[in-house]
Amino acid sequence: MLANRKLYKKHFFAFQSLLVIGGSLLCFFWGASYAYSFLLGAVLMFAANVIFLLRLFLKKTQYHPLKEVCILYACEFAKLFVVAVGTVLIAIYIQPKFLSYIAGLLVLQLAMWFMPLFMKLTTFNSK
Repeated sequence: MLANRKLYKKHFFAFQSLLVIGGSLLCFFWGASYAYSFLLGAVLMFAANVIFLLRLFLKKTQYHPLKEVCILYACEFAKLFVVAVGTVLIAIYIQPKFLSYIAGLLVLQLAMWFMPLFMKLTTFNSK
């Protein structure tokens, strides 16, 4: 499934960085604390997206489809775990503005929906 896909990493990370900067600047109109809260949520989700995409960065071999699905769910679990633990720690120690923090999480999560635009099909060479 994912063995014959290549992700344009630079373009995808530039897209996510643009969303982080643009969202922070937009939230800055309501105040610096809102922009900081958005930035915290967006950076946490950016790190979680990198964890999720580690499967695409690995040297690829063709796996059985069941293994691909298991790897996908394991990466998604790791991503959700990082977001949950990070949110609890940020809520306890930093106490951001809740709505803009959640907006930062959601904007970067929605960026994952556009990930297929940054992929291309490659040929699979079996050895």
